[in-house]
Amino acid sequence: MLKSIETGAGAAGSLRGAPPRRRWMLAAGGLCLAVLMISAAPGLAAGKNHNTAKYWKGKNISEATKKLGEPTQMTPLSETGGTLYIFAHPGEQHWVFETDAGGKIVKAAKVE
Repeated sequence: MLKSIETGAGAAGSLRGAPPRRRWMLAAGGLCLAVLMISAAPGLAAGKNHNTAKYWKGKNISEATKKLGEPTQMTPLSETGGTLYIFAHPGEQHWVFETDAGGKIVKAAKVE
């Protein structure tokens, strides 16, 4: 009768000859990798979507004018030194941005 010289030859899919600790560490590492990939996915998708207010915050108003065209209304805000910009072109989404004195967008809202 022939006998296999490999340990664990009968266990399908197992690491042959690997100590139990190594198998556990590989499983834990794979689980951690899967959790990291899943948790990062929504953030990456939302960050590139210019249809969210979160995308526009922190950007310069010149980037918004490149994407949305010229603002239909600009109102200086004396209390903050910034400006309120309204983009309301017919047939397109309407946006309202508030900037600081340097032109950085601090508040953004999409008007439905």
